[in-house]
Amino acid sequence: TPVAALLERALDLPVRLENDVAAGACGEYYFGGRSASRRLLFLAVGNSLWLHAAVIGGLFFLGVMACSAAERMFKAKDAQCIVIDEVVGYLIAVLGFAPQAWPALILGFVLFRLFDVLKPFPLRSLEKLPGGWGVMLDDVGAGIYANIALRIILTIF
Repeated sequence: TPVAALLERALDLPVRLENDVAAGACGEYYFGGRSASRRLLFLAVGNSLWLHAAVIGGLFFLGVMACSAAERMFKAKDAQCIVIDEVVGYLIAVLGFAPQAWPALILGFVLFRLFDVLKPFPLRSLEKLPGGWGVMLDDVGAGIYANIALRIILTIF
């Protein structure tokens, strides 16, 4: 499939998936071997702020397309199997924190989930945007709130 072929070329690893669009939204890509996971983790939270931001930007736009298609396919807004929005939100929450800073990465996850569940203003209204935009942007907002809160907490403590 086109998405699998693109991922195989980019990661130089075998990739198997059942359905390009649904798999992209639902996190059902299967990468070959542990080295793939390490490569993806490095890309996601490596020491390069620009690389981290580029990965987030790319995943965001892929997520909008995939979530829109998954919404049509599953006939449900933000179906439970859709996880790309959570991944992007978490990556935003820990943007600028080195992967060696495990306490910050864990606290970033907790804060992200807290803001994602509580949905403070204006996140609930973002959720109502059409298609994949609403699915992705409320988690982007939760990630931004979590990143700010994490910076404040780490500055105080």
